[in-house]
Amino acid sequence: MVPLMVMQSRNVSNMTRIKPELDGISERLKEAYARENIELATRLQNQMSELMSKNNVKPYSTMIGAVVQIPVWMTFFFTLRGILGRTHDPHGFSEGGLLWFPDLTASDPYYILPVTCGATFFVMASVDVMGAGAPVDEKAQMMRNAMKAVAVLMVPMTASFESGVFVYWTTSNVMTVAQSRLLQMPEVRAAIGMPPLPALALPAGSDPTNSAVKPFLPDVALKSAPPAAGKEPVAAKQQSPRKGGGRSKKRR
Repeated sequence: MVPLMVMQSRNVSNMTRIKPELDGISERLKEAYARENIELATRLQNQMSELMSKNNVKPYSTMIGAVVQIPVWMTFFFTLRGILGRTHDPHGFSEGGLLWFPDLTASDPYYILPVTCGATFFVMASVDVMGAGAPVDEKAQMMRNAMKAVAVLMVPMTASFESGVFVYWTTSNVMTVAQSRLLQMPEVRAAIGMPPLPALALPAGSDPTNSAVKPFLPDVALKSAPPAAGKEPVAAKQQSPRKGGGRSKKRR
């Protein structure tokens, strides 16, 4: 699953970089449709497509990880429950546990595994799983809050599940969180060809020219404004005494 997650994270990172431009085009596109200006709307749609193509953004890639992960997770989950629920255990799951849960076909009598699984799911819902540094908007925050609520509710709802299910589930959650942290490391991102994480906001009193603070700050913002067309930079002026005035002459 790692290559798919890397591809999805790279796509989200590229989308984050051009999001301000995409939002601007989308607003203009809405206005064009409102005015029934089909020619302008077509031109804006082409401009949006060219922008995404230029920055290697593929909208379908954003969901490919979830589309593949969900059936894989469901297959593992239901298969494990089917095997662990059998009366006859030919695979040795009844003796494959450790510590306080030696029998993986039985539920945890101390509820430690359900709580641990719920806690790791809560952490997973709190972090940037894609490791893309994308800003958390209102919809994304609502989704995270919903997942956190599910993490709390799943503890009493799954407490009767077999211990083997929680071993798989908790391990999967921990690996997902670890993967998101790895994808945020500059060295790892450089090694797999991903762009640096964008700085979403400048800290108070920070230097905007510092690339470590704002790696994706547009170059134009780091340079002084260019002189107006047809004008040259004003040379240094020297004051020379004149009668009846005080105007200085420009030395050529």
